[in-house]
Amino acid sequence: FVAMVPMVAIILINHYPARNNALSAASRLMALSTQNTAAKLESFFKARQTEFTNWTEDDVFGMAIEFNALQELKAHFISFLKTHPEYNLLVVTDETGNILEWASGPDNQAIDVDAIKTRTAGIPRKISGKNDHSIGLRANRFKTGADRQEIHTTVYGFKTRDSSGKANGFVFAYLGWSLVQEI
Repeated sequence: FVAMVPMVAIILINHYPARNNALSAASRLMALSTQNTAAKLESFFKARQTEFTNWTEDDVFGMAIEFNALQELKAHFISFLKTHPEYNLLVVTDETGNILEWASGPDNQAIDVDAIKTRTAGIPRKISGKNDHSIGLRANRFKTGADRQEIHTTVYGFKTRDSSGKANGFVFAYLGWSLVQEI
């Protein structure tokens, strides 16, 4: 038994500093990983915001609503979705939130538009005043490619205007979170 005492003392002397070093290294590694992921997420969301802002800069949407050219608008939506697969859905509504036209991405044929109608109706109240753009997090039940469900999505909104500058509707772009989860 007495021969075991020095061995236990050596183990205790080495164990606690090694344990503390391992915990400290793990903590630093987690902090570095968190900072890296946060930077990637910030970059991703800023890029999407810039993309949406640039796409809505020439307000063709308000004119399409005013002159009932919604079929052309659908073609515009489909063109955007082909080059921006990170979006699940694009929707144009009137000023009260009634859906006038929509298009989903090529991998998102199973989107339930009736569910979107109930969720889109409350958004226009949030885009008010002088700010024509908004961003919000919305709960959704989108079915996307490979039968995945998007539980949450970021919705980019834009207030459209007719030829006289009067607000006449909204455009919403629903961002899929499956790409965010991959970051």
